[in-house]
Amino acid sequence: MPIQLDDRLVERKISGWLPDFAQYSDQQWQNLDFSAAAGETIRQVQQRYLNFMTALPEDAHVAIGSHGTAMSSVVEAAWPEHGQAFFKRIPFAAVIRITMTAGKIDSVEVPMAFSTLEKTADVNVASSQKRVSQAPVIYLNNQLNIDNANY
Repeated sequence: MPIQLDDRLVERKISGWLPDFAQYSDQQWQNLDFSAAAGETIRQVQQRYLNFMTALPEDAHVAIGSHGTAMSSVVEAAWPEHGQAFFKRIPFAAVIRITMTAGKIDSVEVPMAFSTLEKTADVNVASSQKRVSQAPVIYLNNQLNIDNANY
């Protein structure tokens, strides 16, 4: 699979060292438009990722190397009021699957338990089966070191 870099896939921008990141993060999830000076809001991260995703060809199948905040902001877009719960429970190297049609999220498959009831959630708005006419592509943000990676 070819690898392409895209600046829209960077993690949330934070203005500098935060002495209490957990508190700052909670504040951002409570108000998606909140940010410290020179930082980025959750909504801005969400919009950046959604802009990237909606710009993909309709028949594209891609793998995106991303960060927890970004993935959680997309979960929030598909399932309002659940992005923070996902963010707090997401393990390292988590995988979610997002299906889009005509620039809209059809489904988000979250194969992990993150609710207070410890139940796995699949958020399916609709299902679609498409014929793939394009080879898969891996997208990464330009901050990742891929020089020594094996694919």
